[in-house]
Amino acid sequence: MLGAQITGIARSTDGRSVLTLADGDRLTCDAIVAGVGLVPNDELARDAGLACDGGVIVDQRCCTSDPDIFAAGDVAVTPNRWAGRRLRLESWQNAQEQGIAAARAALGLPVFYQPLPWFWSDQYGMNLQIYGVPLPSHHIVTRGVPGDNSFALFYLEGDVVKAALGANAARDVRFARRLIEQGKQVSACRLATRTFPWRSNKPLHKNTHPRQASMLQRHVEDCALRRGSLTPTVPYDAGHATCFQYASLSRSFPSAMRNRSSPTASTG
Repeated sequence: MLGAQITGIARSTDGRSVLTLADGDRLTCDAIVAGVGLVPNDELARDAGLACDGGVIVDQRCCTSDPDIFAAGDVAVTPNRWAGRRLRLESWQNAQEQGIAAARAALGLPVFYQPLPWFWSDQYGMNLQIYGVPLPSHHIVTRGVPGDNSFALFYLEGDVVKAALGANAARDVRFARRLIEQGKQVSACRLATRTFPWRSNKPLHKNTHPRQASMLQRHVEDCALRRGSLTPTVPYDAGHATCFQYASLSRSFPSAMRNRSSPTASTG
């Protein structure tokens, strides 16, 4: 049903709504939810002579057509390399981060604002997240069952993940973000297999500090991505093997973390 166009809405004899689609099919429903977005209030910018097109047009420095005026947030139309076009990112995260970028640019600092679009919402116990910009031309790979409480959709162009949508699947979409940003090729079979882990579930050494463990886990994942593999080949075995693994990888961590002691327990 994605991409279907509605040509008419009527009321049935029992009070329900009947939608007529462009292909002639009809859908009967109890309620209609319309997501129409918002209209940018760019009247002030237009009156000031700034270039506008569905919002105030800015560049990667958040600069408008007037080099002394900057714009950010829902009203700013920005070229986005992830989408391949100009668009407005209507999210609190973009309003915050683009505002920071605009302030830096106004201070004369170097700025190149090109965020990967990210949206999220919590709806009745369901956490929804989306990274990237899904397109009708993308091939969709499903991880999990959409009817269940947790699943993820990956939008591929060839073997490269371009976008991801997750329902109660924060870890899946978080890892998908890395795949999108790094442009790594990955097989659809691996993405679809729910039992195929993003990372090992075996415990780290008991004396590994939680923060060090998290950094180690992320480092090995990044190494796996650079090799083009989704899972690290270094085993997460307990004992001396893990200690040696940590010692061999710790040189890439900040020195402050390498020199920090590793207590056996931690809180907070």
